[in-house]
Amino acid sequence: MVLQKRKVTAGDVTQEVPLQVDTGATCSLLSVNRAKELFRGVAFSPSSSRLYGFGQQPLPVLGTLPATVTYNNQAVPTNFYLVDTNKTEAIMVMEQLRSVIRTGWPAAARQCTPETRDYFAVRNELQVRQDGVVLRGPDRAVVPAALRSKYLQLAHRAHDGVVRTKQLLRDLAWWPGMSKDAAALVADCPSCHAKDAVLTQQARPAPLQPVELPDRPWSKLGLDIVGPIPGAPPSANFSGHVRQRLALYRATPHCTTGQSPSALLHGRRMRLHLPVTTETPPRDSSLQHRVATQQQRNSRGYDSRQATRPSDLQPGDTVRVRRQGHVPKNQSRFSSPRRIARQLGPATFILSDGTKRNAAHLARIPDAAPTGSAPPITDGPEPPPPPPPPADPAPPSSGEPQPPSPQPTASTAPPTAPTESARPSDVADVALPAATGAARDLSPGGPRPPQRAPVGGTPRHSGAGYGAAGARPTPRL
Repeated sequence: MVLQKRKVTAGDVTQEVPLQVDTGATCSLLSVNRAKELFRGVAFSPSSSRLYGFGQQPLPVLGTLPATVTYNNQAVPTNFYLVDTNKTEAIMVMEQLRSVIRTGWPAAARQCTPETRDYFAVRNELQVRQDGVVLRGPDRAVVPAALRSKYLQLAHRAHDGVVRTKQLLRDLAWWPGMSKDAAALVADCPSCHAKDAVLTQQARPAPLQPVELPDRPWSKLGLDIVGPIPGAPPSANFSGHVRQRLALYRATPHCTTGQSPSALLHGRRMRLHLPVTTETPPRDSSLQHRVATQQQRNSRGYDSRQATRPSDLQPGDTVRVRRQGHVPKNQSRFSSPRRIARQLGPATFILSDGTKRNAAHLARIPDAAPTGSAPPITDGPEPPPPPPPPADPAPPSSGEPQPPSPQPTASTAPPTAPTESARPSDVADVALPAATGAARDLSPGGPRPPQRAPVGGTPRHSGAGYGAAGARPTPRL
């Protein structure tokens, strides 16, 4: 079969459409989306026709398009049945899979049709049940392409993460690339991105940033906020207690430098309660090297214990801030979304509400927040915590509708393998007439079904059929 451009006239619109002429088909098919694109403004006729492919598989008919096809200098009137291409292709792929399971697989994967090549690696595990359902192993249904999205959505209803989603699918179903499809679904799930467990993984501390030892007094100043201090007296004597503790700290030699902070700052020992015999401490030429070595050791230990990673946050990113202190279980541990206004350091950022935050408290989220999972982005002060979120929906019960199983097939004679196996082209997104088998119009007054050819033979038909180009060759209609 060769694709040829033919003039197709429907209503007042004439278009050149790549068609595949099949004189053995009993009807002509055209994708409903392609028909709407080519023949804008032309009204489609409703249809109650029921078309069945090889093996009694129903084809979804959405209407008909009366048209005239110019072929060999002749104007041939025809009636295009408008079908849903995706569902039709899924049905035909399953028909080819059932056929090759019953008749036997080729010796090598390259000898399979493109539609069944992905199933070759598990060919010894595939079987066809009496009602036509294809199984892998004893009880795992092979899911057609048209139902895979529904399977993924139902398996991920509880938003349990990628591992549990895969476990649920692997227990009941299979299709080529199922694990990758499940991982992609969870990675793009907005509800999962809003969970505290996921946000906690995003809010990872940045690597430790050692401060170089100053080379002269008062060249670098720092301020720490500490507390509570164990053993501190009531507020009346608190300031005196803090001064006493700081004096002891400043007079005590540090384990890394070997000298007290007071001696390094003032060049002399600090006098407290113990007697001092020599005020000037000895000079240490290896002090800088010893401090740098200890800082590197501390950095490696901290980065390993805290599983740090360099911050990749950028100005303009949307983040949520980890709430400090105790947070009730029924509330999120992260604030409403904020935007990063600017970056101050390797892991320090100014947010849109004017606050300064470290990367350890920021969790980046996608810009499009899911409805009901996170409040909108705000630039003002943080609002009070939101009310408790509703509980997750219960898993589907036995009374809820489940995705339909593949339709049973009543065919006992396997079809002849298709002679062409071209991938869909960009010319049209439609289903082609069948390479073998036949379609039946069971509407009142419709044509009688053609005679079935014996196994290995070719069916005998009358009339001409047209199929728009662009889909995989499938059993002939």
